[in-house]
Amino acid sequence: MFRQTEGADRTAAAILTGRSFPTELVTSYIGDAKGADVFGFCRASTKRSLAVLNLYLYEEAFAAGRADLIDTRLRNLLRSVKAALHCAPADAYLWLLLFSFENASGGFKADNLAYLRTSYLMGPHEGWIAIKRNPVALAMLPGLDSSLAQTVLDEFASLVQNGLYEESAAIFAAANPIVRDRLLARLAKVPQPSRERFAKALGALLPSVAVPGIDREDDRPWRR
Repeated sequence: MFRQTEGADRTAAAILTGRSFPTELVTSYIGDAKGADVFGFCRASTKRSLAVLNLYLYEEAFAAGRADLIDTRLRNLLRSVKAALHCAPADAYLWLLLFSFENASGGFKADNLAYLRTSYLMGPHEGWIAIKRNPVALAMLPGLDSSLAQTVLDEFASLVQNGLYEESAAIFAAANPIVRDRLLARLAKVPQPSRERFAKALGALLPSVAVPGIDREDDRPWRR
């Protein structure tokens, strides 16, 4: 059974690093993994791989504007995410997917925030998850309660403090102006060396934004 799902597991792991694959290959691996599932084992890694592969197909259809495929693939995605969580209820990434795509399926509901909270509870310090989770959460920041909002702001500050400057700069640049102001206020508490490197990365995207405590290049008279 494990050999039958090897392709699905390997491909799902590669997808999470940003690699692309032909639709037919992803679809065939989904079939392999589903075929192995008839044995009734709750193998968390395979269930998770199925969720990632279904996510890939959904995002592909969405990006292509394939209205004939989007709804079906979204249903498949949600079904696979819930099945994976049944086997791996401590998986922070799966909780993030459930939050994101329950909102996509039925519109935002306050009850869905429980999924986001659980994602933070289960994986508060996993960098690769934070890179994916933080922009999703920041988009909803004005509607979050103070505790969850602070968690989201702290996560962004941690990305900067942990040296993920390009990634955090891209997240900042995609945020709306009100959210940016709150991020800058939080960054004031980050050590200056980290702020300096973040400011340099951000300068390539938004040269007009001033990071607290850091002089912009065009504000330095000796540079003129």
